[in-house]
Amino acid sequence: MTNLLAEKSRLITKQFSNKQKVIVNLSSGDLELYPAKDHQIQLLVTTTYPANEYDILIKDNSDQLKLSEQIIREKAKGQSLWKLYVPQRRDCEVQIRISSGDIKVLGLANPLVLTGGSSDISLTNCTGEAQLLTASADIKIRDHSGNLRLKSASGDLKIKKMTGNLEFKTSSGDIDIENVTGQITMKASSG
Repeated sequence: MTNLLAEKSRLITKQFSNKQKVIVNLSSGDLELYPAKDHQIQLLVTTTYPANEYDILIKDNSDQLKLSEQIIREKAKGQSLWKLYVPQRRDCEVQIRISSGDIKVLGLANPLVLTGGSSDISLTNCTGEAQLLTASADIKIRDHSGNLRLKSASGDLKIKKMTGNLEFKTSSGDIDIENVTGQITMKASSG
């Protein structure tokens, strides 16, 4: 995503009240998820798509927020980087689904469901329950406290320092686990 700053880009910002569930669906953008500094949900999208070819769709009700990107022209060219800031609440689940962008989560304590097609997923300094699913990418976990359920058709798994139960299923890929305290259940076809 470093090319994003080199190209002509625009910034889109949105702010929302706190919710019990936040759902984000992206086709090709990268997403970074951070703890909010206050009780508001904040979205910052940097994109190189022209304004007439890219839009953010929002469904905001009292307890749930749904965000998605809409690429208006089929062969539109561009990139997007979503930065989402969510209040840290154990009763606020965050669900992210990305087809072909990466997901990076830093310092959250919310329940997470992260799904990626060919998306690398990384969690750093997070606490709480998390479920991570990817078709063909790597999963990296560092300094996590809480139970994890991971599933990958192909891709490497790297975990450094985790407290909690770990359940992992993969068809292929390398598995590197260090300093994990808790029950580990793994099922691997090869790798």
